[in-house]
Amino acid sequence: MLQNKYIIFFLMMAGLCTSLFAAVEATKLKVIVETASVRFKPELSSSVLITLPKGSILEAEKFQDGWYIVSVRSEKTGFLLTGYIHAESVEEIGETKKVVPTQKPRTDIKIPAPPPKKPETPAPETKPDKKAKAVFPKQLYGIKLTGGYVFLYPEEINNAISGRNAFLFSTFQAISPDISISGDPLEIKSGYHIKSSFEICLFSSLYLEAGCEYFRSSKKNEVLAKRIFYNFESSVVDHSRISLIPLTLTLNYHFPLEEGLDFSLFLGAEYGFARYVDSRETTIISGLSESWERREIRASASGLGFHGGFGFSFQLSPSLFFVVEGRGRLMTLKNFDGTVTTSDNTGLSETLEGKLYSYTRWYPHGMYPFVDLFPSAPSEEDDYAVKEAEIGLNSLSFSAGFKIRF
Repeated sequence: MLQNKYIIFFLMMAGLCTSLFAAVEATKLKVIVETASVRFKPELSSSVLITLPKGSILEAEKFQDGWYIVSVRSEKTGFLLTGYIHAESVEEIGETKKVVPTQKPRTDIKIPAPPPKKPETPAPETKPDKKAKAVFPKQLYGIKLTGGYVFLYPEEINNAISGRNAFLFSTFQAISPDISISGDPLEIKSGYHIKSSFEICLFSSLYLEAGCEYFRSSKKNEVLAKRIFYNFESSVVDHSRISLIPLTLTLNYHFPLEEGLDFSLFLGAEYGFARYVDSRETTIISGLSESWERREIRASASGLGFHGGFGFSFQLSPSLFFVVEGRGRLMTLKNFDGTVTTSDNTGLSETLEGKLYSYTRWYPHGMYPFVDLFPSAPSEEDDYAVKEAEIGLNSLSFSAGFKIRF
């Protein structure tokens, strides 16, 4: 009888030891290819979060359909990245943590009850985090400063520049065929711009951006006429400038391409304040006399416009980004109000208020388009196609700069 008790006790101890050593091991992995990719989703077409060189050691949390779920800390940003690595890129190695499986209790062996223990305070329950795949810590706000080049073509203004140049050539040639004339019309086609903006995250990858921009474009034209035999010389210098200050509101959606690189698309509306300035100085030297006249137009208008484009952002540090953007604008403004000031070498000066008009005027040597400011619409018999001037500010811009998120 005593011998049977010893046999039962031996079997019980053997079962407990077997349970302790029959553990399921969590998997450690080693990269066996030259470069292994940790992806955002368990798909070969998914974006790459980080790449690992051959020989890298990492730990898998789970294996599912040919993919291991792993966590890797980025040496560049310091963030812990969680993603998927394909089973063909790694091999299982080494010893790792052991988890003891639950066994069905045996009812045929009587084990003495353990001594009573003091009651312990239960730990508070914690709900599992369902969003365990967050790649970067959420940054809700951002400040951006960019600058670059603008391409535009204000058609009515450029038509007036070409028309004025052609008018001067024809006028000087009508005075005398032996006058030498030089000067080609230079149209407004490009300029520069700077922009600052503030953005706030609405949800996920969608941001709302409010900003202020300034761009300016200008051209200087000079027509020089000389008649050496009569000691006659005349120069006409025109300087045309267009500037715009738009207040913008933009929706910006970001698409992560890989670690530290985002692609974005944006669309928005803006309200712009524009100014048109045209300065003209005419100088005439005839014999021993010299005379000059200056005329300057300043007119402004405001109105609504729209914009859209794309951009790339490169992460330089956890909070600093380098951004590159391409942007298109749709905006045409009219109802330009302002003043025209005329002065000359005799000391006379006059300032008139009015509106900016575009028109075509007939002369014996041709018809020429003009843009000028008048108190009321020009109504001479030789004026045609008279209307309030419309300055098209449709443009395409490319810019680069920096963004700080926090």
